[in-house]
Amino acid sequence: MQTLADRLDTAVAFEREGAPAFLHPGRSAMVKLGGAVAGWIGEVHPDIAAEWELREAAIVAELTIDGLLAAIPGARRFASLPRFPLVARDLSFVCDESAAAESLQRTIRASAGPLLQSVDVVDRYTGGSIPREKVSLTLTLRYQHPARTLTGEEVQQSVDAVVRALAAMDISVRGE
Repeated sequence: MQTLADRLDTAVAFEREGAPAFLHPGRSAMVKLGGAVAGWIGEVHPDIAAEWELREAAIVAELTIDGLLAAIPGARRFASLPRFPLVARDLSFVCDESAAAESLQRTIRASAGPLLQSVDVVDRYTGGSIPREKVSLTLTLRYQHPARTLTGEEVQQSVDAVVRALAAMDISVRGE
């Protein structure tokens, strides 16, 4: 439990009161992470262990997802699936081998506009027709509007803005 608390960067506490009745009263506890009840842990009560014909002491635990999420500040909650479709565009760019993909992603996010939901590097290629000390990066740009379906023109305008912004950094679209 302490390792889990350390990874969540929160405090762990154990309280004897409130553990399930099938646990040994002196060897069980409620688990609290960051002050919120996250579950329980303990040894199976000797009477239950005998009934189940356990040969050795059994330690059991239960942690709830809600309890774990409550212990993580800013934890993401699940949301319903979007009603309107996502539009994805793959673009391949030729850039210096030393160019950081993070820098390209920042430039893309800054120039693409508010409809861009995410940008991910999906491929890195060297050799073949790619000049020496250059690399081809393929990125997937995902667009979506929360209240309506996007038009092809809206997406294309954003892609064109991305291409212009990267061209200003001496990064060209592969094949053009």
